[in-house]
Amino acid sequence: MRELWEQATHPSRGKVTDLGKAMQAHAIGKDLAPYLHPKLAAMELTGENGAPMENALTVEFLGGDPGAEDPFRNLSDEQLMSLYNRVAAHDVDEGGQG
Repeated sequence: MRELWEQATHPSRGKVTDLGKAMQAHAIGKDLAPYLHPKLAAMELTGENGAPMENALTVEFLGGDPGAEDPFRNLSDEQLMSLYNRVAAHDVDEGGQG
């Protein structure tokens, strides 16, 4: 496959000069790919000791009055996830500089 590709391309510019050989190299690469590169869908991710993966989110608030009531204590899981998603979206929008 690689030899065919080298024969099909210009050595210094890397441009295809022989379309037939390039197509042969592509076909060989396509046929070999499943044997050389595992598919993500074929991989099974597991947690510790083969258990299902667990996702956990821990939120720690720094500063403020330690005796004050937690303003997030009475929020539902859906409300917390909505808040989390908004913060995560902001962090991505800001290039991770949050």
